[in-house]
Amino acid sequence: MRPTRRRLLVQLSATLTLAACASPAGKPGGGSGGDTSSPDDSGGADGADGADGGGDGTDTADTGGGDGTDTADTGDTGAVDWRAECDMATRPLPNCTDPTPRIPEGPYYREGVPLRDELNVTGESGPALVLQGRVLGPECAALSSDFEVVIWHARQDGTYDFTGADFQGYGRVQPAADGTFCVSTLRPPSYTNGTNVIAQHVHIAILREGVRVFTTQVYFDGDPALASAPAPAQCIRGVEPLAGGAVRVAMDIVLDGPSAGL
Repeated sequence: MRPTRRRLLVQLSATLTLAACASPAGKPGGGSGGDTSSPDDSGGADGADGADGGGDGTDTADTGGGDGTDTADTGDTGAVDWRAECDMATRPLPNCTDPTPRIPEGPYYREGVPLRDELNVTGESGPALVLQGRVLGPECAALSSDFEVVIWHARQDGTYDFTGADFQGYGRVQPAADGTFCVSTLRPPSYTNGTNVIAQHVHIAILREGVRVFTTQVYFDGDPALASAPAPAQCIRGVEPLAGGAVRVAMDIVLDGPSAGL
């Protein structure tokens, strides 16, 4: 009997199936080829895994970017627009009949402090601090001509960069015409000096024509160390929270006539 078209197609299909099943292991064809190129059972599955891996890489990059932003907000203040947080023009003037108390500077004042308004030059990690203020004379007259402000404080380990070339935590600024100044740095820690607890503080010296005429310190309201290491009330300033965990502290320096050479 003459084969029908249907019977010929069935026979051809069976022949091709047998040929495929007879392919040697490791040669192209079937699941064996997939096994040779990848430990997974399916070459398609491997491709999917690769896509997933790419997604993981994207996720990692996203997370890293977010973390970097957070770190910059709280530690590396140079990465954010900290100057936008300097707002002395909106603050009321202090009582300029009551000069700021003098506080000895200790052994860590340095000559040759660089002129700069960002003090965290080595990229230490820590809570970002915007420190601002005004240099004022009698009757709250702004003092800017011939005056400079030197600011310094401890590093995050409680030590001072007293001899290093970086001058980490040190900076010198020229007040603006209205006597204002503003710097970006890190909030220093409290530390111990022998058996004495030293509260968190920043040193501020006023120079006139390169000569120190006044030195004081600013302390942070709410610092627990102030309970055992009290400071003058005028030098304890409120701490204002900013975005990203940074804080702002404002400290006006009111000089009497003789101390400013006026």
